[in-house]
Amino acid sequence: MDVPNAGAVGAAVKGLADGIGQQADAIIRARAGEGLLDYQIKIKDINESIRQGVDDGTIKADQIDSVYKTAISKLKKPDFGGLDLAEMEVAQRGVKRYEADGYATAQGLYRTALKIEAKDQVDTQLDQLGKLTNYPDADIEKINSMSAALDTQGRLAYGAQWGKIRQSWIDKNWFNQAQQRLMSSRNDGSALSAFNNELTGKKGFYVDKLDPEKRNALLNQAMGYQARIEARAIAAQNHADMLALRRENSAIHASSTMQMRIANGEIPTDQDWNNYLTSVSGTSQDGTEAVLRSAMLETQRLYSLPPEKAQAEVDSLALSLKKNGGSEIQYKVLNAVQSNIDHRRTQLQKNPQAVFAMDSGTPLEPLNPQSALQQPGEWGAGLKQRQANSDAITQKYGATAGKNLLTTEELNNTKDAYEKMSPDQRIQFWRNTQASSSSAITSRLAREIGGDALQVSAVASLANNPAGYKTALAVENGSRLLNPVDGVPKVRLPADFDQNIATKIKSIYPGFSPAQVQRLIPVVRDYHIGSGRSADTTPKAKDLYAVIGKPVNVYGSYVIAPAGTDENTFIDALKIGVNRLGDSAQDVKNGLSQGVYGFVPDSEGNQVLINAATQRRVVGKDGHPVVIEVDK
Repeated sequence: MDVPNAGAVGAAVKGLADGIGQQADAIIRARAGEGLLDYQIKIKDINESIRQGVDDGTIKADQIDSVYKTAISKLKKPDFGGLDLAEMEVAQRGVKRYEADGYATAQGLYRTALKIEAKDQVDTQLDQLGKLTNYPDADIEKINSMSAALDTQGRLAYGAQWGKIRQSWIDKNWFNQAQQRLMSSRNDGSALSAFNNELTGKKGFYVDKLDPEKRNALLNQAMGYQARIEARAIAAQNHADMLALRRENSAIHASSTMQMRIANGEIPTDQDWNNYLTSVSGTSQDGTEAVLRSAMLETQRLYSLPPEKAQAEVDSLALSLKKNGGSEIQYKVLNAVQSNIDHRRTQLQKNPQAVFAMDSGTPLEPLNPQSALQQPGEWGAGLKQRQANSDAITQKYGATAGKNLLTTEELNNTKDAYEKMSPDQRIQFWRNTQASSSSAITSRLAREIGGDALQVSAVASLANNPAGYKTALAVENGSRLLNPVDGVPKVRLPADFDQNIATKIKSIYPGFSPAQVQRLIPVVRDYHIGSGRSADTTPKAKDLYAVIGKPVNVYGSYVIAPAGTDENTFIDALKIGVNRLGDSAQDVKNGLSQGVYGFVPDSEGNQVLINAATQRRVVGKDGHPVVIEVDK
């Protein structure tokens, strides 16, 4: 029997079957996708549960790995039934990726938990050690030294603030001990006198353990207790004796106060001297004004000298007093002056800007690191003024004076702020610093801040175009990988990695000194790792060109075209500069081609003509060094 249009009917039936099959496949794939999404959400829930446990302390760092893996092992894997082999492989890779992402998140929580536990341990142990200082005859020196064992945990818990926190804890222990001794002596006049001597005497126990402000506060408190003791004694005496003793005590207090003021560098006013004469008249301190005035003049003269010279004169005065004798006031003032000179010497080396402010009588305009990002002009002007201050201090006190541009407090604040900056912000910080001040100031500030500051500051100026920004960002990222905040490098370098870099630098830049090579190794190393290169490979020439510059030929002499500079533009700029030397131009060209002359960059990136043999600057006919300005 013949069926009309049998072929068309068969095709229609087949098409219907194919459509149903496609719909079924779509449903299977959708089900697999839902299963994957549900699996991802469950992994995120596991990580969130771990995070909450870390926050509330119920999960410790060493438990995270086990908790995560146990929870993952209990999860039911998505059902991918019905998928073909290719689709099944894609789905399985999705499962593995979600598990890997979840494990990476758990590892991040591990580091967070470590820091929390470290802080808890440090705080607890400092508290326990601090309680030991409350016991009678506690060995404060030993207890303080025991806190050194917490350095590793302290740095993990508090980062750059640990040193300041530990020192504050040590200072507090000494102050608490002194207060305890004061309280135990408050009803004993002889014990109070002995305590006063330990605060102000030549070999006083607390002279080098408490700062002048705290010593003065304790001294005033001790004198208050002394006054109370004397008041009780006076009550048992007749009125005349009571008044005499009160005047004597008042005179001694006035004399001690005047001695401390003079030793601290103060200049009492005429009214101060009149008040002093009134206080000491008719007492054992009567007649001491001349000695104190002489001590004041001598103290002011000593404080105007460089610390080393002042120390020599103090030593001479001490020897003279020992040989010829002197009054008690002279000894006390000399001892206080010695303490302040020691403090001044330390300040001159570690906090020279504070010394400048004290010497000049002009308060410092504070420097805030956020200004480098928000108000670079103000930041740069402040740094330039600090450099001028530093130059003045060096000129006055000699080369041993510190070169810091920031005060101790500003440096701590800047380090804290810099550590919290993103890679973009660090690059912008150094770009703005260099643009608003100078290369020399930027390098000095980078040495003060430390960490990756030297490397990032060296390349931040490149970030004025996409390629240069990529280079600067690679250096910053490389530093973070090799020197992370948690102290655990994310990339392990072979033992000979730095030596291989040094060899590569020397081969491309044979004229570099060993010091230059060593200074550039961290920059090249960070760029290599931050660019995603393998630690098992040595940087290539193009990598060095990106962060150091490319050697180019100028009149037969090899010159380094700085990184980020168009080499042809650089060559043209140098040639134009040489041709502008007039009658000397041909001599310079000949000297360059014959190897007699060469070019080296100055701190601002310009090229200075030097004698290749002596490395000294070549002086032109105008009597000035020959400098070719090069504009990137």
